[in-house]
Amino acid sequence: MKVLLTEPIHPNGVKLLKDVADVVQAPAADHDSIQKAIADCDAVLIRSAKITADIIESAPKLKCIAKHGIGVDNIDIPTASSKGIKVVNAPFSNLNAVAEHTLSLVLSMLKEIPQLDSQIRAGNYVSARKGATLGELSGKTVCFIGIGRIAQRVLELLAPFRCDVHAYDPFAPDTLFSQLGIQRETTLDALLPLADVLLIHVPLTPETKGLINEKTLAQMKPTAMVVNTARGGIVDEAALLNALRGGELGAAATDVFEAEPPKADTPIINTTKVVLSPHCAALTAEALEAMATQSAAGVCSVLRNETPEFFVNRDAF
Repeated sequence: MKVLLTEPIHPNGVKLLKDVADVVQAPAADHDSIQKAIADCDAVLIRSAKITADIIESAPKLKCIAKHGIGVDNIDIPTASSKGIKVVNAPFSNLNAVAEHTLSLVLSMLKEIPQLDSQIRAGNYVSARKGATLGELSGKTVCFIGIGRIAQRVLELLAPFRCDVHAYDPFAPDTLFSQLGIQRETTLDALLPLADVLLIHVPLTPETKGLINEKTLAQMKPTAMVVNTARGGIVDEAALLNALRGGELGAAATDVFEAEPPKADTPIINTTKVVLSPHCAALTAEALEAMATQSAAGVCSVLRNETPEFFVNRDAF
């Protein structure tokens, strides 16, 4: 049997795969390279690469598609399911990494860390100190869109700050909100005006694309801050930038972009009101190993005709 890696993974993940199959590395992670390399493979393990319907059609032996991480929006799951191809992922592998990154972005905004660092390096120590308008997280109203596993870990990290926490998640049961000790808001319209800090923790779907837009941003406080460590496309970047420039929003931070990598002239990366990172929230050393080994374990289970611990498309099993 043969497993294709579209991108390099941690050696411990490769070691697991080699127990059940030959492991080959694609020469590149673009569409054509993957389509050619996958033709005789029994499984493929991907990071950021896209597995489209035509790639799946090119792989008659394919039994498993594994995602190195949580989000599977780069896999054509309906096509995979229609062919009985199992899709597995690593849903617990990077929870803490993304949660810590989310909190670091919040604190970076409140403490103006990027701006102060830049000013000091430019020789403006005195004016930077005098002009700083810093804030505190303690006592702020923090609002979540989505209260899944990553959001719940963020909530744990927020505990010492004694924040007032509200959340909107139409798919979560009432019992979860009670267990977490947070206030449920039944509509996005009810949630947004409350937020000092808005945290986005939902997948990118047709329903969430452009969820944060001109209309929804207009419902927020002019001092509010928005943080997106979920997926690019959930936030309308043009609307976000207009709200920041117009004084309708206080600040924003994002680890994800509508187009990745963003072009140098992308407006959102040319304003000091947005704290940026390059879709790296999950890329700690610890999470990279966990993503590799958990996703590889899923591949091994499928190739051994066993039920993997974590799978995405139940209808293919």
